[in-house]
Amino acid sequence: MKYVPWVLLLVVAVLYGKGCADAGKLAAEVRAHERTIDSLFANAERVDTQYVTDTATFTKWRDRWHTVVDSQYITDTVWVKQALVTADSTIHACSVALETCEHRVAVRDSIISQQDSLVTLLKKQKPSRFGCVVGATGSDKGVRPGVACGFRVTR
Repeated sequence: MKYVPWVLLLVVAVLYGKGCADAGKLAAEVRAHERTIDSLFANAERVDTQYVTDTATFTKWRDRWHTVVDSQYITDTVWVKQALVTADSTIHACSVALETCEHRVAVRDSIISQQDSLVTLLKKQKPSRFGCVVGATGSDKGVRPGVACGFRVTR
């Protein structure tokens, strides 16, 4: 009979340890997702900066194209060559800007996917069925420390 409290304490400790291990594993997965999301946000900032630069380059070449086409009658061979070079550069700048835009969308989609996975993980978290409270009680005989432990039986 004197071993019953120790057996109960051992059972409580094992159940508590299992709950802590599950919670620790889940917390590690959550931290991994959070690190991935942080790195994706940093990548998104870099891609956004590149997109602004590429868009500015395209705008410059588009304006140059309009200047060449609107200001000259393109009949001279020199003007034709300049118009072709300007058109080629404008098309290239547009292609680069579109690729950067597609990269921005891909990064945003990755962020959304990682955040969805994180929400799913967080929904898997379950409150522990075991809990302990450490406290003290006071009476006319003085203050006495105490520990109360319990299990949650219902969901």
